[in-house]
Amino acid sequence: MMLPAVSAEDAFDIGWAAVDLMRPTIALKAFGIARQQGVPDADYAHTIALGNAGQPLPAVSRLRQLHRQPLAGIAGALREDQHAVAQGISTAYNSGVNEGRITHVKLQNA
Repeated sequence: MMLPAVSAEDAFDIGWAAVDLMRPTIALKAFGIARQQGVPDADYAHTIALGNAGQPLPAVSRLRQLHRQPLAGIAGALREDQHAVAQGISTAYNSGVNEGRITHVKLQNA
């Protein structure tokens, strides 16, 4: 994989595409590159990818460390519904790709 050869902004975009395609390892690498190069919100994106990679507890802990009010609710919801989050991440069947496509279409039409 040639991710280190891309710009920080491209790595950030690749990370979100990898999240949409449920490729958490690629997303973690891409967001890691973006974080190293100082892309805004790359820390938060990396944390979301960490949760998608089957590590919800470290993701929740990291969200708490980042101290962002909008994300504090997400961290609490992940903690409250830990079983469902783990099930959704570890199951081959989920609606993640469809939800990502719906969001993409909504953003294009906005």
